[in-house]
Amino acid sequence: MIAVVKDNIIVNLISGDRPMGQDQRIAYPWSRLWGEYTDKMPLDYAKQVKVAEMKSQRDAAEIMPIEVGGYIYDYDDKARERINAAIIALEDTSTELSWTTADQQEVIVNGDDLKTIVRAAAARSNDLHVRYRAKKEYIMALQTVDSVNAVTWEG
Repeated sequence: MIAVVKDNIIVNLISGDRPMGQDQRIAYPWSRLWGEYTDKMPLDYAKQVKVAEMKSQRDAAEIMPIEVGGYIYDYDDKARERINAAIIALEDTSTELSWTTADQQEVIVNGDDLKTIVRAAAARSNDLHVRYRAKKEYIMALQTVDSVNAVTWEG
């Protein structure tokens, strides 16, 4: 495979033999391959790009704030660390903590409240992964670059 790069973006992939020259270096017959060049993105590459885009959107959705019990809680990496640490700290006691929500409200939570947030986030994560796998399967079955490019996370 030969990648044709323009402005640091692969614009074409060309299949070609891998002939060796007399000095055993790879010697591509460029004049023969030039005829295969096109400005259109190859279908396989378009699929890879779109699948990566869907994965990125899934990952972004996983760390969005989550609503539980009428309150919206942060659920990014730092928030997950704090929630897990608080669950451990509150595991053997009925102690409650003052917690600041994503929209800056102060609420009182206990270990069970925090576990409910984690369960809700796990269910959301599962839904997002199921959706991503379905999108990926759909994208891989498409037969044109235009149809691949038309796929959106929301649709």
